[in-house]
Amino acid sequence: MNALEKFRVEKGLTYEQMANLSGVTKASVWKHCRGVAEPDVESVARYMQRLGLTFSLIRPDLWPPSPPSSPTMPSVARVK
Repeated sequence: MNALEKFRVEKGLTYEQMANLSGVTKASVWKHCRGVAEPDVESVARYMQRLGLTFSLIRPDLWPPSPPSSPTMPSVARVK
């Protein structure tokens, strides 16, 4: 199950409802959720803007999620 399908199922949305919310056609939403086709740039932008999803969540093949940052100690310059 990809991120779009997981989002749809968790929100209890039909493909038609997700299409109406996102502005992407129902056929495209089905293809994207089922992994038949990858969303193009326009579809990704609509999912991001209208559903609040991130690019790395929708297309991790193009933009992998950033690893969690670990706290670092600031470097301190020595004064003589």
